[in-house]
Order: sequence, then C-alpha cells, then structure tokens
Amino acid sequence: MMAAGDVRRAHVRVLGPLVAVLVALALAGDASAQTKCASTVNPCGNSIDHQLQADCVDTSLNYKCVCKTAGRVYVPASRTCVECLLGICKGNSLCVNSPANSYTCTCPTGYAYNHTRGGCFDVNECLTNNPCKGNSVCVDAPVWPICRCPNGYFYNGTACVDINECNLLPSVCHGGAVCQNLAGSYRCICPTQPSWAYNATAGDCYNPCLHHPCGEGNCTGAPFARTTYKYTCACPTGWLNGPTCTDQCAGNPCGTGNACIRAPTAATPWKYNCSCLGGSTFMNGTCKGSLGTNILTTAHKSSVDCSTAQAGFPCNNSMDGKLDTAWEGAVAFDTEPMIQVAFSTYLKVAKARVVYVAGDPAYLSSTGCAFTLNSWLGGGDSSSAYADFNTTQTHDLSQPAEYIHTFSPALTSVMDFALACYRKEATDKALIRIVEIELYAS
Repeated sequence: MMAAGDVRRAHVRVLGPLVAVLVALALAGDASAQTKCASTVNPCGNSIDHQLQADCVDTSLNYKCVCKTAGRVYVPASRTCVECLLGICKGNSLCVNSPANSYTCTCPTGYAYNHTRGGCFDVNECLTNNPCKGNSVCVDAPVWPICRCPNGYFYNGTACVDINECNLLPSVCHGGAVCQNLAGSYRCICPTQPSWAYNATAGDCYNPCLHHPCGEGNCTGAPFARTTYKYTCACPTGWLNGPTCTDQCAGNPCGTGNACIRAPTAATPWKYNCSCLGGSTFMNGTCKGSLGTNILTTAHKSSVDCSTAQAGFPCNNSMDGKLDTAWEGAVAFDTEPMIQVAFSTYLKVAKARVVYVAGDPAYLSSTGCAFTLNSWLGGGDSSSAYADFNTTQTHDLSQPAEYIHTFSPALTSVMDFALACYRKEATDKALIRIVEIELYAS
C-alpha cells in the first residue's frame, strides 16, 4: 500500500507532460495569431477590386477586419465593406452594393428614390418626359402614364384615332335602325322614316310628334336635334318656343284692364311687356297700381333737362314729377345730385312714391336718397319733413323699382318737394335714374 506522499508524486509525474503540451499549443497559437495580419496575403483583402477595404487587426486568439470607412460593415464571405446591411435605404426601396465601395437605393419602375424624404416616390413622366403624342392627354399613373383620348377615340401609340362603333359586335343599333359612324361618336338612323327618332333605351324607332307635344304649334320631327326632345315646334307669332308652345300672356299677368304684349326676345325672365292703365307702372312683370290721384298734375309739365351735368340743382322739374330725361349721377362735382319740385299751391300730402332704376349703388352713401317736403305754417314760419331710402340694385337695369313712403300724420300746406341722392365719392358712374315722382293726398 502506497503512502500519501507517494500518491501525490505519482499525480505530478502524470500531469506534467499534459500541461507541457497545452502550454506549447497555446504558445504556438499565439505566435500564429500575432503573425496572421503580417502574412503575405492579407486576410482582409478581396479579389473584386484588389483593394483593401478593411484593415486587419490582430487579436489575442486570432484577428479581425475593421472597415477603413466608418459606418460600413465587413462581410467575411466577400471580404468587402458594405452599407446595405445598415438599412441605409428607406421605405420600399432596395439597397444594392456597388464594387466601387458604394451603394444604390433602387426603386420599382416609374418611381425614383428621394434621399430627403426617404423612400421611393412616383415620377410624373407627364412633366419630365411626356410620352403622349398627337391630341392625346398625358395622365400620370403608377409605373407608367396613360395617354387619354376624348370619348369615342383610342390611342394607337402616335395619336387619338376614331373608334368606328358601327363595326362593333353586337351592333349598337337595333329595331331596323342603321348605324352611321361619326367623328368620336355614331348615330342610329331610321331608314324608312327619316323624321323619326331612335330610342336607345328601347332599341327602336319612334315618332317624336305622335302625342302633339307642341300644343297650339306644329310639330316636326328632328331626330338629331341637340335637345332631349327630338322635334321642333312652329309656334304662333310671339309665343315662346321650347318643348312646347307657351303663351306668356295667358291669364294676363299684367292685371285686369292692362294689356299684355308678347316679347319673346325681351331680356327679362317674363318675355312680355305690359301696357298699363294711367297711374300704374310696369314693374317686375306686372302693373303696379296707383295709390290714388297724383297731386302733381300734368298741366305744369316742364321740358327742363334733368341731367346732373348741371351744377347745383340739376333738375327743377315740373309739378307732375314725370322726368322725360335720365337723371344720373354721371359727373363728379361737390354738390349732390338733386331734383327739386316747387308748387304753386299749398297741398296736403299723405304718401310719396318714387319710381327709379338703380345704377351703381357702390358709389352711393349709406344714407342713399332723401325726401324733403317743406310745409308753410303761416306767419312766415315753415317746417320740413324728411324720409330717407336706400336704392335697391336691380338685376336688369332696364326694369324700374319703386319706393313708397307714408307720412303720418299727413303733411299740410306743403309748398315744395326735393329729392337728393348722396354720393360716397366723386365718380363718373351712374348712380340712379329717377323715372317718376308722385305725391298723394290723404
């Protein structure tokens, strides 16, 4: 039996050679690592451009390759330094490394990479390199633009060409109708009845005048008319022509006792004029009735020119207040345009009516126009009554408007009357045209 000291000495004799071998191997590996980067063939080189993209750095056990350019990654398989592994291309782009130590962000056809926005974005070839020719219109679209033609045409690569719908199968015309090709369109002709029209929905020919759509007028088929109805009406003289013949004076819109005069070409919506009885005026499609007996009589009618080209009071008109010439604010002077009517007798006035046509209200002051009626009180005293009104712009300047004011209580002993319209600024624009002034007793 061995003593304890003998056992320890035996272990040392066995382990000694093994440790020596391991130490020797470690020293050999160290020597190999220390000389790896200094070998004839640099392990970090590549066979693509025969340039060193990475530096060889010795480590304790081996070596590592560090890219010469910061921000790149070394790929051992190709011995190259690349950027694509860093996710440098954004969005739906594809990163492609290039041999010259660089990279490219590629996009699908019709797109281009935008480094500022980061990703692939559509290229509008209609602006950069319009491929559409002739009378076609370039419309940008994904991948490649579309060359669009008017309805009834197709693009053949060089121009828009008419589509001959009559060659299509099945036929576009039915019910015995014959197809006639037109530029960009076609039409179906009814050969046995040239005045008949073709109903595309029903697919047959029909007589557009069958149900007498013109009323009192005569109907004539017009199968190719540019209207929804395929006929024309020959209407009585003065009647309105359209889908039917219309008598615009039916029911006498001018009122009982007034005459309606047909005027189909008039520039008014109602297409007629009214011949009104005395004391009433044609306004907005009818006769406006008189308020009573006009105090201002025609016996004192004057021929004074009522143009505002005159200074001061441009119109010292007659007692009937009917102005035979236009009163317009058409000149620029400091004194406001004014109409003044003087009476020879003292009157009692309950209402005043002004018929006018508005010109350009933008130049009228906010107060517009104003009445002034002066009454004699006796003993050398007098008083004045005022009434302001703003003009109304009319859509048709040939049609008058009216303003009526009631004085309550009625004014007594009125000796004169004036109407003044005030301008906002000097202008050569027409402000207002007074057609008639009327005063009525209570």
